[in-house]
Amino acid sequence: MYREFPCALCGASCADLICRGCDRDLPRLATACNRCGLPSPSPVCVACQVRPPCWECLVVPYTFAYPIDKVIHEFKYFGSVFWGAFLAREMVRRGLASGTPLPEALVPVPAHPHRLADRGFNQAVELARGIGRELDIPVLTDKIVRVGSHPQQVGLTANQRRKNVHGAFAAAGRDVVTGRVAIVDDILTTGATAKEMAKVLLRSGANEIQVWVVARTPKALRPR
Repeated sequence: MYREFPCALCGASCADLICRGCDRDLPRLATACNRCGLPSPSPVCVACQVRPPCWECLVVPYTFAYPIDKVIHEFKYFGSVFWGAFLAREMVRRGLASGTPLPEALVPVPAHPHRLADRGFNQAVELARGIGRELDIPVLTDKIVRVGSHPQQVGLTANQRRKNVHGAFAAAGRDVVTGRVAIVDDILTTGATAKEMAKVLLRSGANEIQVWVVARTPKALRPR
């Protein structure tokens, strides 16, 4: 016998975290480029064919729009850690449905120690652990570290974002990781953070980079 609980989004009684109605309304990403996540009629958009990113594929289930933007905000800034397992499960579903080879290791984007102290957890680590449990993939939290203190990316232009994260990550040891590696984070906006992480991982021995995120910021909302 199922117990019913209030839907975390609308309050209706349901047997899961959210009700079926809210689940149908989630802004799932469709017909998108599998490298950048922006709308494309073909698997790889023209922009990524001309100038491909340094990762082989992007796994992302949602567009960063209501109510996923609200969910990520609550998860990230208000300690609603229960969303982590739900979002990780959705990322796993998307990854399996895409047919892309699964990563051999998951590397969450590290948080600055001060930010980690303020929030009490790193949302990227929570997501990676959820994916790791579902797919039996190791989560490597001690291979990449943040270097220096950098402002948050929120509110910065695309150029400011690139400059802000330039050199922000470093390998924690000589041999970081090999094989197919997935960078895990909550949102992909300009891709500046993922690019910096990818450069470090590739220099340290990774053969292939994937990026797994919860949501992709729509082109209209991306910083210029």
